Amino acid sequence: MANVAEGVNGSSFRQFSALAKKYDFAISFSLPIAEKGRTYVSNLVIDADGELLSRYDKIHLAQLGASHEKRYFSPGNAVSTFTLGGYRFGVLLCYDFRFAEFVRTLCNRGNLDVLLHPVAFTRDETFASWHHFAITRALENQVYFVSVNRAGAAWGNSIACPPWFDTDHEPQRLGEEETLCAITLDRELITKVRERIPLETDRLNDYRSLF
Repeated sequence: MANVAEGVNGSSFRQFSALAKKYDFAISFSLPIAEKGRTYVSNLVIDADGELLSRYDKIHLAQLGASHEKRYFSPGNAVSTFTLGGYRFGVLLCYDFRFAEFVRTLCNRGNLDVLLHPVAFTRDETFASWHHFAITRALENQVYFVSVNRAGAAWGNSIACPPWFDTDHEPQRLGEEETLCAITLDRELITKVRERIPLETDRLNDYRSLF
């Protein structure tokens, strides 16, 4: 990994920072980061001023299917949340989303509206379950869940899930080609869903005493 990992302020950061300032928008991107003798699977978010808004080092390292992350990377030890355009965002990376307790705690304590979920899902045995997990995490946490894969025949199929799913609100699914997709966040929809189905009010704090 030493030949591809960078520092936080490395070449990739500088290039994306310049792009963010030029076009006046925030950018999220993932890369391996080398720091203090360790290498992390990381995601950085840069704001429209080109400044670092968020860094997340992947906590759950995968060792299944086509992934062998535990051989090369160290796990992170902190979550990442930030505010952008009046919405609260959190970041997950790939395998993280299979841990419902982790996602639930992140959404609850971070008071999130949107989860960004960059992935690198190739078509191994885990690929078929990906969209089911993404939709479930959106619905059970009542947030937008944006799961973005790399393009290509062996990859593709990015999905953006709204906090509610019916004939008027369905996930946006992409194909294998590199594509630009605009997603409009709807504060009113988030509020209505949480009022109509008050999961947070009805959820018990601890279920262990029931067993």
